[in-house]
Amino acid sequence: MLYLIGAGAALCHLTQKCWELLTAHPVMLQTRNCYLAPLLTERGIPFDSCDDLYEAAEDFDELNEAIAERLAARAKEEDLVYALPGATSGKAVCRVIAGRAKEAGIALSVFAGVSFAEAALAVSGLFFEASPRTLYAAELPGAALDVTA
Repeated sequence: MLYLIGAGAALCHLTQKCWELLTAHPVMLQTRNCYLAPLLTERGIPFDSCDDLYEAAEDFDELNEAIAERLAARAKEEDLVYALPGATSGKAVCRVIAGRAKEAGIALSVFAGVSFAEAALAVSGLFFEASPRTLYAAELPGAALDVTA
């Protein structure tokens, strides 16, 4: 079983169920550069990360494939939690992980999380006034942007 957790932008976004999974199974973080790394360290919960893959990859497509391959290899051996900052929806890496899990016959359970955009809108007070369109930097070159809306 592979548990895919969107950890949100802050600890207050992490659900009780996600915390239970983080404390019950081996953990792989997308990166040590998020609030979860010091929290897990402080609580004595061991984890690995994919930071080395970021350093080795030529581009995000290669990175996403490498992350998915690492997770599939581990999840074939044991239940594994993969936690990433923000949300899981819309992220290319999550689509690649889901595809690889399906190909490998690995059960996948997804916990969505709060996106950084939603968190920023909530803090700004614009949550109910704005109708944002979230784009990742890699999507910008081909995106049709309407700046008049």
